[in-house]
Amino acid sequence: MFAALDESTPELPNGIAYVMTGVVLLADDEGARRAARAVLSAERTKPFHWHREGPVARNAMIECLGELGAVAHVVVHSPTRRRQQEAARARALSLLVPELVAEGAGHLCIESRGTAGDLKDRIVVLDALNPIGGSSAMTYDWRTKDEPLLWLPDAVCGAVADLLLRAAGKMHYYARLQAAGVLSHPTHIGGSQP
Repeated sequence: MFAALDESTPELPNGIAYVMTGVVLLADDEGARRAARAVLSAERTKPFHWHREGPVARNAMIECLGELGAVAHVVVHSPTRRRQQEAARARALSLLVPELVAEGAGHLCIESRGTAGDLKDRIVVLDALNPIGGSSAMTYDWRTKDEPLLWLPDAVCGAVADLLLRAAGKMHYYARLQAAGVLSHPTHIGGSQP
């Protein structure tokens, strides 16, 4: 099975919430890629990004996640100071990797943050995999936002962020993900839950 990982950093009244989501795909990755691409019009060249989309694309992506039988694992580190974001990311990633392996993911695709950011992530991923079988437990790579599989965790992160922000007219997306069985129970780390 394939997993894809993305994050979001909504600004809450008490600080930033660092939201990281790993989505495990029960469908084959090429079928999931086609399904995610189908959410957007064929002539569109920009990738899906939750916060830039309207309700039509958001609704379609939520439906896509449910139809794919995706399972999303979410970690929320909150509150997070700006200078703590890298540490929050490392902690969230170290918690998510074993969960994704336990879910059956054999490969993890992470949105690239550039050479330096990807190197920091690689160290965390290796440390997280070490107690559970090292690199034989899961392979991984980094891709740009042009990869449609990364749009799936982006949507989940967006729905979680909208819920945390109590965004008017947008909190139903989280409820729809729960109703579709896409969400595992979110893990809250760091400060108190917002």
